[in-house]
Amino acid sequence: MKKNYCIIAILCISTCSIVAQTHELAGTNIPFMATAGSSTEEEIKNSEASFPGGLEALRTYLADHFQYSDKAVENGIEGTLIVKFWVGKDGKPLHPEVKQSLHPIVDAEAIRVVNSMPDWQPRVKNGQAVTTSVEIPFEVRLR
Repeated sequence: MKKNYCIIAILCISTCSIVAQTHELAGTNIPFMATAGSSTEEEIKNSEASFPGGLEALRTYLADHFQYSDKAVENGIEGTLIVKFWVGKDGKPLHPEVKQSLHPIVDAEAIRVVNSMPDWQPRVKNGQAVTTSVEIPFEVRLR
């Protein structure tokens, strides 16, 4: 009997979702994420990187594009992996890496999915697009 499987991308928004961090990439200081509750004017000047269509669209994208291999099913691979990548000033997802590994088979698939993502809306700070890091936890469960 073939097992059904489910990929659940756990994503929280603002302080619990996509995690933007302060880092340095190619000499550019990457600022920490703004807090929720900004005014409209401030939201225009300061906003977080976002997937086109928002969080629900990102969940759908991940669920539709993550391909759980037969080998992963046969080996019963389940758990959580975390992928970190950068959203460039132009919105392109860059340099994905596995921050918390689950298994090489599913790690490689998560990297493939991030590399295939459409451009994001970049983070904006003081009215200027800036590069920022994003972390996405993938929770992989067999059912």
